[in-house]
Amino acid sequence: MSTLKVNTIQNTSGGSSSTPEEIETGRLKAWGSFKGSGTVSIHASYNFSSITDISSGRYRLNFSTSMSDTNYAITANTMKGDNNNDGNAKIQCGGCDGTPAVNTGSFEARTLASHVDHNDPDKFWVMVAR
Repeated sequence: MSTLKVNTIQNTSGGSSSTPEEIETGRLKAWGSFKGSGTVSIHASYNFSSITDISSGRYRLNFSTSMSDTNYAITANTMKGDNNNDGNAKIQCGGCDGTPAVNTGSFEARTLASHVDHNDPDKFWVMVAR
């Protein structure tokens, strides 16, 4: 069996570069598992440098390496660590206070549920693709 060792893989025109690490992580631009209650923290992540607790249920997620533009896609989910479903919610990204909050270096997110707004989830997960 042969082994191919490279630092960067590109298409035939020299663009669309990927590193072996990016390919191994699934080629998402960023992903993360976060603690949203108490002292917020990152459990595990790729391309997130930090998380900022703005207020109850509101966070700023900061990229380690900025995006090339703001045309990236974000998906997220939350979980509260109990059985009464009062903290399970979706996450709305950007525009949390009516202003655009999706930037090349970070984006804002807040929790939303039909009966509870701006709760602190025990865990939440985020994936960013571009």
